[in-house]
Amino acid sequence: MYSDERSHLDLSGVVFLEMSSGSCPDPEIVCVSNVWADSWGDDCEAYAANPGWCGTEESNDNCCVCGGGQLTNSCEPSGTGGGFYAARQVTVVMKAVEFQGCSSAIAGGAVYLNTNSSANISASTIRDCGAMDGGGLHLNGDVTLNLNNVTMERNAAFGSRGGALNAAGALGRNTIEAHGGKFVNNSAKEFGGMACLWPASAFVMDGDAVVQYNSVGDQGAGFYLRQSSSLTVTSISVENNLAGQDGGGMSLHSDSSLVLIQTSVSHNEALDDAGAIILRRSSLIASKCVFDHNKAADSGGSIMSL
Repeated sequence: MYSDERSHLDLSGVVFLEMSSGSCPDPEIVCVSNVWADSWGDDCEAYAANPGWCGTEESNDNCCVCGGGQLTNSCEPSGTGGGFYAARQVTVVMKAVEFQGCSSAIAGGAVYLNTNSSANISASTIRDCGAMDGGGLHLNGDVTLNLNNVTMERNAAFGSRGGALNAAGALGRNTIEAHGGKFVNNSAKEFGGMACLWPASAFVMDGDAVVQYNSVGDQGAGFYLRQSSSLTVTSISVENNLAGQDGGGMSLHSDSSLVLIQTSVSHNEALDDAGAIILRRSSLIASKCVFDHNKAADSGGSIMSL
């Protein structure tokens, strides 16, 4: 579904099932040489520089310059917003909406919200969706997003950032509020297994929301913040998240800030540093919180500040 600029949508009880965006609009047939070298150690790159060598050993089967190799399609994938795309300055309200198994080649496996758009999503589910960035939701700068009792589960950013949610854009400045809800079993290849915020984006979460069993290959299995972004959480649980490197629960960089109030941060794990939270030139204020059974393979079982 595509919504043009300055549109208003009100969706209730709608199901987006296994929808996708992204294609190779102008595929090009190219030849790819096989991984091979002759008995002198010269590979197909060397044969390309010396085509007179063709015919030696198995070069005619393996090297494109000699008529071998493999033919394949090559193209740059395109497409954002696997289930729903909102152009600039769009307002959308979603209630009891379900996104299931949606995907995008670039960003926003379920939903892509472009600059200066706003969305209110309540009592809805985003599950099993994927994209390079923002497996569930992608915010492209100056976007306002309100989530009320939303479940985001098993979404994946297979390229880099934000398994469930990626708040980005050239200028950032996205504003997100989440009241209640479950954010479970999401994953990202590099940053922000559940959510990635940058630059200068702000996230407020409360209402007994649950952030658990999320994973990331690099940093911030629950949350990853950088470039003056902020996260304020009250009465939520951040539990059983796993980072391949640092920040099992959260990772903050470059003048970002974190406020924790009456929050449980427990049983998170990092395979390098900071089982719960890592701070790099960033700030933390915590009040009436519990840090329990967090674990790091190297330094900072719960919190590490650099």
